[in-house]
Amino acid sequence: MLMGMSAYFLTARTAVNREDPVGLLGMGAPEDEYDPEVRDLVKWRKAVTPEQVSAVFLRWFGESGVMPPDMAARIADGINQAHAQHLPN
Repeated sequence: MLMGMSAYFLTARTAVNREDPVGLLGMGAPEDEYDPEVRDLVKWRKAVTPEQVSAVFLRWFGESGVMPPDMAARIADGINQAHAQHLPN
């Protein structure tokens, strides 16, 4: 595992990368391309909503970060599953 990266973070990263919300990974960007956005989404260590996912990507990427609601919902679900798996209450 990479130094300083928790299993929660890495699982959340996988959920974001699977969707590749801005299409950067498909253009050859590295696996850690969305790490700043993932950090924003996991820093509260609680469940996230699709609206929060959309807001983070819009803030980081402007209009390029606009995503369909179903994509935001899949990312939120993946992050929330990571939370449940790695940070049980």
